[in-house]
Amino acid sequence: MRLSSTFFTLLVLTIVIMLALSNAEDTSTDAPRTVRTIRDVIPTTCPISVQHNFFVTFSYTAHVVTANNTVGAKFDETALYTTVTLQANERQMLTGLYRGLLGTCLDESRKIIIPKEISKLKSSPEMKAQGIDVEGSDVVFIVNVIGIEQFVDLFDTTDTNRDGCLTIDELTAYIKDTGKVPSHLIDAAAEKLFLADDKNGDGYVECSEFRSKKKFCNSNTLCTHAEAIRLERLRKERLERERREAARRAEEARIAAEKARIAAEKAEAERLEAERIAEEKRAIEAARLAEEKRKAEEEQRRAEEEQARLDALREAEEAEFAAPEPINPDDIEIDESENQ
Repeated sequence: MRLSSTFFTLLVLTIVIMLALSNAEDTSTDAPRTVRTIRDVIPTTCPISVQHNFFVTFSYTAHVVTANNTVGAKFDETALYTTVTLQANERQMLTGLYRGLLGTCLDESRKIIIPKEISKLKSSPEMKAQGIDVEGSDVVFIVNVIGIEQFVDLFDTTDTNRDGCLTIDELTAYIKDTGKVPSHLIDAAAEKLFLADDKNGDGYVECSEFRSKKKFCNSNTLCTHAEAIRLERLRKERLERERREAARRAEEARIAAEKARIAAEKAEAERLEAERIAEEKRAIEAARLAEEKRKAEEEQRRAEEEQARLDALREAEEAEFAAPEPINPDDIEIDESENQ
């Protein structure tokens, strides 16, 4: 009984260990991969390291990782003897590069291995032509950090009343507190900087206006003064747009009415011209008909006169032949025998 109990206990332990190993394998298989770093050159001291939003100056070469987990073909790099300066955050850097640079010391060189599911890079046509597949491969960035500048939220430092707006007075006070500008130049320097940052000219510098390569604003406070001015400006712009639209519509209506008037006048002029031409044609036709009638009547009159003349001649001739000749007494011969 003791042996069987021991055997049963061993059997149970074996099953538990196998299940644990199986779960461990499943966990290792399903566990998401992370960015890995390999420190190649480690400085003896690390007075400053890369932190979130610090400005980092570095050079790099980017390669694909081969199936044998070795450095493969190069697909990107900084130009010879040049560097890039970026702010350490995921807005300005590739996600995996940002994660791998965190904690890097000044003058340190390291390899940053980024899984493909994190890098999410796309292969360009040139890469595909060279047989480089960054979409289906892990990538490694070999970086040399040569400059680190600590991030200072100047907006938050200058905005002493925390209203989300910078005024010329706050900027003047900040410049005065730094002690880097002579007192007689503080006002001019503050005005110059303020006008450069006040992009919309509303008299306040908002967080969105303050951002630049070397200035970062993390403030989530809405500048209510600037917002009120912005809303008033938008209202005026809307009213101006409506005024311009109304003026445009009125001008279009005026132009349409003017065109209609001109078209009506043209149509009336064409109608009157057509009537005049028709009247002239009627007058010409009437004159022609009157002339033809006159000529016909004249010919009729002449024909009648000619006929009357002919009739008169005929009658005269007939009368001449019909009338007895007058008897001349001298021409009468008397037969005397008869008288006897």
